[in-house]
Amino acid sequence: MPAILTTEMFPTGSAISNKAGEPAAEAGGRETAGRSLGTDPGGLPGRGPVEQSRSRLRRALGILVCLEVGIFLFVAPWSSLWTGYLQLGYDPAWSPVLTSPFVRGAISGVGLLNLWLAFRGVWDFRDAGGAAQSE
Repeated sequence: MPAILTTEMFPTGSAISNKAGEPAAEAGGRETAGRSLGTDPGGLPGRGPVEQSRSRLRRALGILVCLEVGIFLFVAPWSSLWTGYLQLGYDPAWSPVLTSPFVRGAISGVGLLNLWLAFRGVWDFRDAGGAAQSE
């Protein structure tokens, strides 16, 4: 069976196939499996208003969760909350590891990653909302 090479390029939507006699548009349509080449990835083509509002609500809740987890993980390792729970800890052998500045910094780094994901989600959410309103 000969190999099929199909490539999509945005925004032109061209596709390449090594099958003889097959138009490039058909090759691209076959590979995309229902995706339209000119649609915005943030947009929701082919969905009704109820599905769009549910999707926007899920995205907003995901952004809020990332924001809250990020703030907690960024602040908690350096607060008295962290050391207070460690003193009550389950295993005192973990206390030196968890109070290490390196471990605290790593946990704060995960918090920063969550904050970055939340702000990126807000940015994408805002861009997708503006694109949907302008159409």
